[in-house]
Amino acid sequence: MNFGTLDNGHLERRLGTWCLGVALCLSVTVNVLQVVEIRSVNSSLRRARAGHREREIVGTRARSLSVHDLAGRPITLPVAAPGKMTVVYVFSPRCGWCRRNLANLRALIGASGSKYDFLPISLNEAGLQKYWSEAGLAGPVYANPSRDTQDAYGLGATPQTIVVGSDGRVARNWKGAYTGRLLTEVSELLDVQLPGLPEGQ
Repeated sequence: MNFGTLDNGHLERRLGTWCLGVALCLSVTVNVLQVVEIRSVNSSLRRARAGHREREIVGTRARSLSVHDLAGRPITLPVAAPGKMTVVYVFSPRCGWCRRNLANLRALIGASGSKYDFLPISLNEAGLQKYWSEAGLAGPVYANPSRDTQDAYGLGATPQTIVVGSDGRVARNWKGAYTGRLLTEVSELLDVQLPGLPEGQ
């Protein structure tokens, strides 16, 4: 900036304007950094809370599930069955890993009945009826769990498999498609021969 031809009044005004501009830029920068930091902290807190829920759910008394049927009617599903386990399988029609896990889902449905009760729940209803039909899956399916149900069971990532023992307490809480150690654990606990994921997946 050339100040040589400016009188004192002009110089003071130019300097004042320049200082104001710098101050505004600094203020905006600080505010942006604060927003980024707050979002980062909130994200970390959400992950920590989710991890806490996932750890703490095992051993707790299972709550009834507040969901909806395919007609959109609200329904409450009990999860404690005398003398046998209840398996709650949570998925989403848009979930790629859920599609890869479809063969295992069929096996779980086929083995249910005398061994355990099976409750499939989709986190949303968009495309659910078509998804269920095209996959050749039998039996009822439910959708749109309430916020209380989602919070109680830490629902979010799919697929998720929750096993409730005959004592009414959560025995297992698995997240992910059935591969490796998880495949073995599910097969052994439920006494079901699971095919695993399609080859190469």
